[in-house]
Amino acid sequence: MIKHTIHTDIQHGLLDITGLVEKDVEQANVNSGICCVYCPHTTAAITVYSGVDPLGLLDINDTLKILVPTRADFHHQCDPPSDAAGHIKSSLIGPSMTFIIEDGKLV
Repeated sequence: MIKHTIHTDIQHGLLDITGLVEKDVEQANVNSGICCVYCPHTTAAITVYSGVDPLGLLDINDTLKILVPTRADFHHQCDPPSDAAGHIKSSLIGPSMTFIIEDGKLV
């Protein structure tokens, strides 16, 4: 198992970790198998985006802000209040993704 600690000041955004995961798979020297990417933080999640159009990431982020806006009337309160919205967004997207490794590369 390979672990990373990623520190970020991104509060309402997306962070591309593709290169990090690809490097880990390469260094693990796995030719065939699966790779599970899991984030245990309650205000973060893992998703896949093709990257064909980088503006799609803005659409994902904007849509999440509309679906789960930051507001003061959440039953559970966090500091800052945006973390309460983050808990819900993370639950919607999910904490993990599983990828196939074929010929030493993520598929």
